[in-house]
Amino acid sequence: YGIRRESCDGVFNLFMFLRIMLVLRFFVFFLMIRRPPRSTLFPYTTLFRSLVTGGAGAVGRYAVQFAKLSRAQVIATVSNNEKAQLATSAGADHVINYRTEDVAARVQEITAGQGVDQIVEVEFGGNLDTSLQVLKPGGVIATYASQAVPEPKIPFYTLVYKNVVVRHILVLLMPDEEKQQAIAAISRWLEQGALTHHLGQRFSLEET
Repeated sequence: YGIRRESCDGVFNLFMFLRIMLVLRFFVFFLMIRRPPRSTLFPYTTLFRSLVTGGAGAVGRYAVQFAKLSRAQVIATVSNNEKAQLATSAGADHVINYRTEDVAARVQEITAGQGVDQIVEVEFGGNLDTSLQVLKPGGVIATYASQAVPEPKIPFYTLVYKNVVVRHILVLLMPDEEKQQAIAAISRWLEQGALTHHLGQRFSLEET
């Protein structure tokens, strides 16, 4: 979400504001939308499926776009119809309302029982049972939060038998090389006008 600042002298450079904020906050998802252990970025010709939970959120909506720009099929979960429109406008191929639908059943239906290669996860603990039902063997859960269930019970052998990779994302500890790759890619997408941004309310400088 961005804020547009206006004054009588002109308009705050929204493009530069979003560019800075995206690089600092969202570049991590550029690194998520790839299938390990390949070292080059996005070379895949086979269908790669990504599930983005909270696909209408400030983070999730960009994750949807990054995945689509990386040629993935994207499934997003949301909590209402308004958020479904936001996720769809970001490029999600399928949107599931987790309040009214069975997420695991819908993902299996969409993927013809194959499941997804990767989950970009906003609520690791709360969604873990569902994640293990829809993730392919060898799949990745890339997670950045677990507020509802901050200390989840880990089903060790279920994870082992599916060879699941759980990737915890903390920007400050990511290797510099990966940060630079992400910054370069996101900057290119911004320059190309490939990303869309959902703006919240607009305020004058005097109101901020």
